[in-house]
Amino acid sequence: MIDFHSFENTNSYSNRAVDLTWIEKLQSFIESPQNKVAVDMGCGGGLYTKVLADLGFKEIYGIDFSDAMLTSASNNYHHLKQTHFLKGTAYTSGLKSSSIDFYLQRAVLHHLSEPEAAFMEAARILRNGGIIFIQDRTIEDCLIPGSTSHLRGYLYYDFPELIEIEKQRRPTISETIGQLKTAGFTEIKYMNLWEVRKQYASFQELRKDIQSRKGRSILHELTDDEIKLWIQKLENRLPNDMEITEKDRWTIWVAYKTTN
Repeated sequence: MIDFHSFENTNSYSNRAVDLTWIEKLQSFIESPQNKVAVDMGCGGGLYTKVLADLGFKEIYGIDFSDAMLTSASNNYHHLKQTHFLKGTAYTSGLKSSSIDFYLQRAVLHHLSEPEAAFMEAARILRNGGIIFIQDRTIEDCLIPGSTSHLRGYLYYDFPELIEIEKQRRPTISETIGQLKTAGFTEIKYMNLWEVRKQYASFQELRKDIQSRKGRSILHELTDDEIKLWIQKLENRLPNDMEITEKDRWTIWVAYKTTN
């Protein structure tokens, strides 16, 4: 599994374009950001923290448990004066109670051993009326059949042993809704979103991306030889001299903190 504390992996989740479709979906739940404070929980290299800044939040906190990731985020986005990168976890954020208006947690849920405790912490730091926006992949999202755009589907077809790993760590829609309810959230809704992960000018560019394992923690479960084998299999399926647009399907949960 990927070591998030290693400085070798500091750029694994940063320095790539963010899909406009995702930004528009996020923005649809945000009103008057110039008067609000946001947190990016599990911010990694700060890529999505920057999106929150670009959307106009008056103050943003990027929280991560990895010194290496926080160093990367600070180096990448030190010019964003309204943004603060702090060490903390989804369970103990270090933020004040009722201090946050918008809580973003992207691709973190499947790494949490106690999601309910994380949602309780989110409820603590959110103000009344605050929004929690959770995004992750369920096992159903992962196992959509492979295609020239959904490369992740080919991964589990070629290495079915990875399916068991994903089943153990991936959230389910119903469990996550139940955990949010237990934490006190209301008006819970969920939806699916196909998001462009990355565009590659050619297969050679995709090859380099896969070899680096960048942004794909599951690839750290494969040996270097298995990575080479998967690249060979993909090369037989995909065009070699054409642009490749890779997409992933995600599940998004949105809920509100309300007090009686």
